Amino acid sequence: MPSGQRGSLAAGASGGLVVLLCLLTCFICRVWRRNRYYSKVQRTLDEEERAFQECALAFAPQAYFRRPKPSVHQHTPRRNPRP
Repeated sequence: MPSGQRGSLAAGASGGLVVLLCLLTCFICRVWRRNRYYSKVQRTLDEEERAFQECALAFAPQAYFRRPKPSVHQHTPRRNPRP
């Protein structure tokens, strides 16, 4: 092989390697950013769930002992039926 062809072959191989490394770096950065975003979203959902559970537990005893109001459409039997 002449020395000119070896130089162009080495330049082409090194250029291809640089492009391949750039693509690999972009892929790794994209995966890292996506995972970071999803972990933030999951953390926010966990905080909302925790707050909801605390709120539900705070009102649970009151809601348990409170008598529900009868609906307008619900029939309530009379205590003293007419004769």
